[in-house]
Amino acid sequence: ETPLVIGFTHQPMNSKMVWGLDIAREGTMLDSTYGQDRAVSSAISFNLLVGRNFVETAKYKVDGALILGVREEAQDCPASFLGYQCYADTDPETEYTGNFGALATISLEKMVIGVRATSESAQVLVGFRF
Repeated sequence: ETPLVIGFTHQPMNSKMVWGLDIAREGTMLDSTYGQDRAVSSAISFNLLVGRNFVETAKYKVDGALILGVREEAQDCPASFLGYQCYADTDPETEYTGNFGALATISLEKMVIGVRATSESAQVLVGFRF
């Protein structure tokens, strides 16, 4: 599926530091749920963004951040015979792997545009500044 990300960044008052969080659908994982055996499906990643503001003028600002997080690598559970995801409708066991990358944004008044790239995907970002 097409990579997708939702998240936010924040710059504390009187600081050049920028931090944020994001959740993304990126890369693939091996899925052994719903009667499948190591099928390939989209993975979800959970990430922390840590960076700094590089330029800030009255018209625009430029920020950059490193992306550090985890991404689903595999899901597995005993098969259900009744159509549930897992036997006795239990939660699957999920294995995670590291996720890393970088983010660069330019803020113009109330709009943010940027680029986000990790080891699994790359996206163009469009957002709101408030």
